[in-house]
Amino acid sequence: MAGSKLNLVWSSARVDGKEAAETVARAPLINLPVREVDRFELKYWVPNAVCQEVVEYARPYLILDPWNVKVGLERQYNSTLYLETPRLDAYQTHKDQAADRYKLRVRAYGEIPAGMAFFEVKRKINAITVKTRAPVPIEEVGPLLEGMGPMPEKLSTEERRSLENFLFLQTATGARPYVLVRAHRESYCTPDPREDVRLTFDRDIGFQSVRGPSLRGDPRGWIPIDGYDQHGFYGQHTMIELKFPRFAPAWMGHLINRLDMWRVAYSKYVAAVQSLIDQPMTDAMAWDFAGEID
Repeated sequence: MAGSKLNLVWSSARVDGKEAAETVARAPLINLPVREVDRFELKYWVPNAVCQEVVEYARPYLILDPWNVKVGLERQYNSTLYLETPRLDAYQTHKDQAADRYKLRVRAYGEIPAGMAFFEVKRKINAITVKTRAPVPIEEVGPLLEGMGPMPEKLSTEERRSLENFLFLQTATGARPYVLVRAHRESYCTPDPREDVRLTFDRDIGFQSVRGPSLRGDPRGWIPIDGYDQHGFYGQHTMIELKFPRFAPAWMGHLINRLDMWRVAYSKYVAAVQSLIDQPMTDAMAWDFAGEID
């Protein structure tokens, strides 16, 4: 599998080839495990009233996510626990537009997350998103992140390698649970999974700071990050993401032109951290080791 390996590094090189203003910490060079199909992702804020028109336009090409159909839901909550270093490397490399950057996160599903959680390394190489994923029973997330849990037994070789890679990066960079982000997602995909084209609608996007490896958070603690401060428009808006490997199908281009949608560079994680930075008292309360930053 040598041909599918990539070096993984926090880079300070920007996508425009310039060096970032500040030097950022680098994670050790390692090999990336076998990964999911690389994707491009295009993001758009649209008024809620436009969403149904988007669905109708895409309906001939996509179906409701079979997983949601299986559990009898049109929309599903997802909660994502992001890990961060004391120097905020994941946040800073995004702000610096580093051409090669990644995040460590754990995602679970359900209004009250239950069942399996997924340890993910989400890497961005220029415009391409590369993600590795390993499933773990949600009750084993905390012990694993705290370095006290055994490796799950029911993992494939690739999943085990992905999880080992995640835990190695966590140890090597000193990353810890930092914020929990939640969205109410409506998801569509191509009937043939090999085509791997997806359309998602994220509503009610919010976050809260965390002090430990919990994916459930405080039901009353969600702070919205889908308002005017994030997209610059009044009224309720939805984050639409178009995801595809290699090249976009023609209907996506027609959809974008017909609805006059403007692409944005929104990141839920960056919006959450920015909100904490803009509210320094909240930030100080949120993260015990903020004082460890050099």
